[in-house]
Amino acid sequence: MDLEMVFNELSLRPLAADTHVAQQRMSALLQTIAAATRHGVKSILRTDSKLDSEELAPGYPIARWRNDQNVDRELRRLFLTLTTKSPFLEDIIQPDIEHQVGISDFFYGEGRAKGLGIAYLLEALAISLKSDVCWDDSHLQIKIVQIDDNGEISETLAEIPHASSSDHTQDHVDWIKLRLRQEEHLAIHDGITIWKQKEDRFPHLYFCDDVQQQLQVLARGSQLLMPIMRRLHELEDFCEAWHEGPFDHNQMKSKITNESEATIEMFGGERTFRCPDGIVRIFRWHSRLTPGEWRLYFHPLPEEKKLIIGYIGPHLRTVRFH
Repeated sequence: MDLEMVFNELSLRPLAADTHVAQQRMSALLQTIAAATRHGVKSILRTDSKLDSEELAPGYPIARWRNDQNVDRELRRLFLTLTTKSPFLEDIIQPDIEHQVGISDFFYGEGRAKGLGIAYLLEALAISLKSDVCWDDSHLQIKIVQIDDNGEISETLAEIPHASSSDHTQDHVDWIKLRLRQEEHLAIHDGITIWKQKEDRFPHLYFCDDVQQQLQVLARGSQLLMPIMRRLHELEDFCEAWHEGPFDHNQMKSKITNESEATIEMFGGERTFRCPDGIVRIFRWHSRLTPGEWRLYFHPLPEEKKLIIGYIGPHLRTVRFH
């Protein structure tokens, strides 16, 4: 599911005092949208299908702003592109989400909040005009009222990512990265796809040639595809943040293990691989991949602040595990 933006219709109120203030608000809105797309959010802004008739200031509807020659032409063109090519709030094609819309009401404060509710269901970024101080926040809390199959009503609170300024989008960089990775993972159908896309997805990681054969045995739907992608992303993030000093496995998110001397002495040959630079190395550092008993072995290159991936496959023999 694409990472979209959803317009918060509640931010149309209060109206701007005059057309000049309305133009400033729209300019800030489009700058916010541009900043979000630079971070990787799709150029999709879901709005109500009747948005054009909504007023920004008394007697100044959005349709008039869109045709106002006093407004920057590029801003008007961007808005037109966003609102004519994007689906509307009601255009939900996922059956499970459509069902949630049907049994739910969403509120911000005392007001119904359709846009914020759709943003919550789509895991999208809510976008607002900065018309009130309450919208000057990178997160908003909404109330969700639902009716279950037994007719019981439940109420829950949820916090959603939100932006009404370019600064707010900066607060969501990590969240955007996580959402985009979820999309990436869904696009990985088999192990050979990981191999083919490794340079683009993991520029700080080198891969030994043997890894290609290890990955290509993973067929479509393998349960190991997602754990491998998550672990490779963790290693990529580690290298991206590794600017100085020696390799420190304690800085990694997942548990990393260094093979024992006894295991290296007995089974070191199974952990010896020819690297892309032609050097044959023993790989000692490794991480577990679950579910199953697969392991990922890597070798740090402190001088380059990169890692070499030497092995992704079934558990290798150790002094405790034969």
